Amino acid sequence: MKNAMTFDDIYLLKDSAVKLVLKKIDVMDLEYALMEATAEVKDAFFRNMSKCAEQMITEDMQYNTDVSCKDSFEAQQKILDTIFGLEKSGKIRLPEK
Repeated sequence: MKNAMTFDDIYLLKDSAVKLVLKKIDVMDLEYALMEATAEVKDAFFRNMSKCAEQMITEDMQYNTDVSCKDSFEAQQKILDTIFGLEKSGKIRLPEK
């Protein structure tokens, strides 16, 4: 199923998996990735971090207007690669679609 998962499916992960992903990814990649993300995906990440971290990322996203779609999609792919690595090592389970 791993290859069937897309960045837009992240909201289907359990909160515990999202929290682990957040520990493994770079905050700048998260900011870039969320610029082209659906509301569901943004919510999945934001509900699993502190309000302070959410506010910081949201503010950074508002001021980082020079990020291209290409940069955003590359950041999304990095996050997906992290998710697939965690799944391969048995630390998280991917959702059934």
